[in-house]
Amino acid sequence: AVHDLDLSQTRLSESDSFFLIKGSFIHSINFRDCIGLQDKFLGEVIMSSPNLSSLDLTNCTSLTQDSVMFLNQAKNLKKLSIVNCPALHSLRLSTVVELTTDFRGVTHFTAPKLERFTIPLQAFSCVSFECPKLTEIAIANTTLSQREFLLIGDCSSLTVAQFINCRTTGFAQFLKRMRRLTKLSVRCCKGITDGDIECIGPTVEDLDLTECYCLTDKLAQRVGSVCRILKRLTLKRCSGLSDTALFFLSQCPELTFLNVLGMRKVTVEGLRKVCQQAPSLTHIIHETFLSTSIRVDRTDDEEALRWQNIVDEREVIARRQNVALSYNSRLPLAIASEQQQQLSPTTEADRTNGWFSNIRHSPPQEEGLAEEEQRPHSQDSPRGEGEHQGEAATFADADVSNGEYAVVAEEEAAGGEMEGVSPMDLPSASEADLPAETNQPVDEAPEPASEAEGPVTAL
Repeated sequence: AVHDLDLSQTRLSESDSFFLIKGSFIHSINFRDCIGLQDKFLGEVIMSSPNLSSLDLTNCTSLTQDSVMFLNQAKNLKKLSIVNCPALHSLRLSTVVELTTDFRGVTHFTAPKLERFTIPLQAFSCVSFECPKLTEIAIANTTLSQREFLLIGDCSSLTVAQFINCRTTGFAQFLKRMRRLTKLSVRCCKGITDGDIECIGPTVEDLDLTECYCLTDKLAQRVGSVCRILKRLTLKRCSGLSDTALFFLSQCPELTFLNVLGMRKVTVEGLRKVCQQAPSLTHIIHETFLSTSIRVDRTDDEEALRWQNIVDEREVIARRQNVALSYNSRLPLAIASEQQQQLSPTTEADRTNGWFSNIRHSPPQEEGLAEEEQRPHSQDSPRGEGEHQGEAATFADADVSNGEYAVVAEEEAAGGEMEGVSPMDLPSASEADLPAETNQPVDEAPEPASEAEGPVTAL
């Protein structure tokens, strides 16, 4: 049986389509980006799936306030995601334990059993926030004013509070009311100052102050004296803290983990003093520190993931470049092959008739031979013989393609006569290599013609 059903980005808009989604074996359904999902269709799915425990309605923009009534009818629904559903103004969830929402348009929120809360919101618009059992909240990428912190502060049972990349105002008042916090994270909240963290309670065991550039050594003295049960401390890229801050923080007797990546004012000598004064310290993350007694890492999980993404990206780029280079390396061969086919001196008809047999390279002609070719034939020579000699010279001196090639005529294997030419008239292979005029005696070289005498005839 199928327990998890993923219907994200589907265009289900007919009632019959949703009627098929039923069964007691279904525990999780994902309707993310199903813009055609309406209230009545959602009600049919919930009524026909009694054991449904997880539901994702992100970007289901067609849902209205009536859908909340159907959500409360799901008695086993524990995990719910409602993001970008602007028509929902009042959320009263009776069974949900873990919720993800952006509060877009929500003015009243009530979840008596809610324990874990994630808010990827852009603007906090709630005026009523009632979650008496809420123990964990995570808010990212938004602006929180004193009003929002007062609403969240009503949840006195909070033990985990995470604010990631948020612009805050009135954070100190929020910490004063949070007396049960065991984990506090203000990662990338660059506006956090010493005054905001000074109100921290003594119950905090895990403190993350990554990229809080405004913090100074004065805060470290306050944290070291108040948080006596602090076990994990992350000060990554807190450029305002130095070795003095580490000295005060090492007074926490139960400190076991310390992350000081990217802290320019922290030295190796300062870390050695921390190792001597903190007996429980077993793990440090730093770029250059060396120790034989405790574990030292050069990077944390976040940095390792970031570098892995960079390596994967470079590998993809290198593969694309190699493919492009391979394609370009084959291109000249393809062009040369195509040019050789286009510049071939023989045709299909010539191959059929057997007129041309092979092609070989011929050395460049001399200027004297070229001048002899341009002279007219002697009147004493027979016409047929001159024609055959001219044809032989034409075939011997044919210039094709980009280089000079000589086409050699061979006799047919059967020994038959060609049309208009007898086999005896064709020049042999040795004669074809030379121009037709070389049949003259070598000793009797022709005298150069003068302008007054006119054309010179063959001797």
